[in-house]
Amino acid sequence: MRIVIEMKLLKNIFNERHKLLGLREFLAYVLSRNDKKVRFKGIASKIGSKDRVFILGNGPSLNQHDMNLLKGEDYFLCNHAERMKWTRDIVHPYYIATDPFVVKGLSGGEIHLKAQNYFIDESLCPGLSENFISKSSIFWCRSASGGSISRGLTKTPWVSLPGGSTVLISAAQVAVNLGYKNVYILGCDLNYSGDVMYSYDKIAASPNMRKSDRSAMVKKTNLAFDRIAREAMKRGVLIANATPGGNLNSLPRVSFEGLFSEEKIAVHN
Repeated sequence: MRIVIEMKLLKNIFNERHKLLGLREFLAYVLSRNDKKVRFKGIASKIGSKDRVFILGNGPSLNQHDMNLLKGEDYFLCNHAERMKWTRDIVHPYYIATDPFVVKGLSGGEIHLKAQNYFIDESLCPGLSENFISKSSIFWCRSASGGSISRGLTKTPWVSLPGGSTVLISAAQVAVNLGYKNVYILGCDLNYSGDVMYSYDKIAASPNMRKSDRSAMVKKTNLAFDRIAREAMKRGVLIANATPGGNLNSLPRVSFEGLFSEEKIAVHN
């Protein structure tokens, strides 16, 4: 009998200790979440009167555009954008990376692209150098399970960030929550039948890569963008596709150059 009582006592002590540890972990989580919310809101407060932002993929269609048009604009670059010549020796507004494959292509654990704000998934942290982390303004994101197709447009990107088949979906989630009213997607070709896969490619992709079936990924990307765009519209935010051609067809189309020519006409008038 005494042994049974002592075992029950030990079990109760263990349960109470476990609850205490759980409480400590929960409080630490709440405090860190609140800190991240303050940091996110701080970034949002700096956009001022700007109401539009461009989200750039690395599709080959980017080579059709004059990137000098982006001077003075807010925009996101992603993944290996540093391989594009025009991105070098410039401090860009935003950079985002959520896929672990990104750090595998880095030299010395450094993202060699200067940005005022980096949005990086916390899973990439071990692959980045302490030097890069210490000198950069990084907002660490946590991927949300289920992705954007099932989760939709988040209101709390500082808690978790729904993504999708492309990092551009995560970037759009961030952009809407930062407060931009017009979000334009550029360089999201979703077309893998051409000779090159990315705007910075110097050699043609292998025949096997071109023949690989990406239809499921294209479908999922369109579904994710469709859902978050419809929910963004309820918040008074437009998400549109400024990519010429390609297979991102779930978003309304706009002309990248047209967005700037209309401004020039307005100025002259």
